[in-house]
Amino acid sequence: MFCSFGVSPKIMRLFCRGRVVEKSDKGFEELRARMGSDIELTGARAIILLDVWKVQTSCGFGVPLVGQSENGTDGGKDLESGRKFSHRDTMDRWALSMEEKHALLGYQKNSNFKSLDSLTGLRSARKARGQWILVEDLKAWARRIGHQWEALMVGVLMTASVMWALRTTGLLIVEAKSWSHEH
Repeated sequence: MFCSFGVSPKIMRLFCRGRVVEKSDKGFEELRARMGSDIELTGARAIILLDVWKVQTSCGFGVPLVGQSENGTDGGKDLESGRKFSHRDTMDRWALSMEEKHALLGYQKNSNFKSLDSLTGLRSARKARGQWILVEDLKAWARRIGHQWEALMVGVLMTASVMWALRTTGLLIVEAKSWSHEH
């Protein structure tokens, strides 16, 4: 996620998978060469490769201002020079406007019931939409588990392997019992 803390707020999210290619790894030099000779990487330890499948931007009205002087101009280059976070009133003005129109709760209900990456959202918004929280949480849990099928299969195979090893060594005895009503 990238945030602009200046006069023009903006948030940009990259939805991706990444991998690290360290300087000593095979392929580092090839990647380095693809960047061009005008980019200096003397102190670089690694290159991060991202497989981006979605880019999303949002207004950033809730992001604070950093280092702005009284007149709104940039007052320096770093926080160490005394620059501070200051409040941005854009979100407050927007929320007050929405309250005046009696639309704020409706907006929150429709915008906060799920996250930007479609995970379950705020409970208050989900309740306002009439969702059954327990049911929706169980569905979200099942989706997370479903996305981890490889880990699940490894767990099943490891369990079967351990049981086979214990049975082979005689530490686990499996007996078939007949379930009859006779005493």
